[in-house]
Amino acid sequence: MIEFNGYLTGNALKYFYKRYTRFLQAFSSVIVLIIIPIFFIIFANKTRTWVIFVVTIIPFVAYSVFAPYLLIKLDKRRMELDKKNNVPKQIYVKENIIVSVSNQTTENRKIEEVKEVQDYGEYYALTFSFFGGYSPNFVCQKSLMTNGTIEEFEGLFEGKIVKKSMK
Repeated sequence: MIEFNGYLTGNALKYFYKRYTRFLQAFSSVIVLIIIPIFFIIFANKTRTWVIFVVTIIPFVAYSVFAPYLLIKLDKRRMELDKKNNVPKQIYVKENIIVSVSNQTTENRKIEEVKEVQDYGEYYALTFSFFGGYSPNFVCQKSLMTNGTIEEFEGLFEGKIVKKSMK
């Protein structure tokens, strides 16, 4: 069994926060870009006023692109608390399943779903195949490894490890 125990610190924590913020922005953008056009299509179809639809959809599309970023900036305090509650405190591999545990959630994925393991020197960031879904919660800080070895961990993901440099 391979296990990372403890909360992320330093560059790994900064990377997690950046990754988590991008996840929230992308998720809220997709929601807004789907809901608003559906509302306007229904409205335009019912009222048969396609000109109003075209004139009003342009500002709403612009709004839906920028709104998630603005909302996250405005609601920074709540987001900071949310991020702190979602920082992984334990990540472990057991029977071809990798599990990330935080104060708020527990998430697990199959090892086969890992598309790439980015090695930043101090930590690993796991990305998953499209069908595995995106998750910001799989950031493994090497100094937090309490069970297993780095070689065992890298052996699990042989051929999928990509060396990256910290920015």
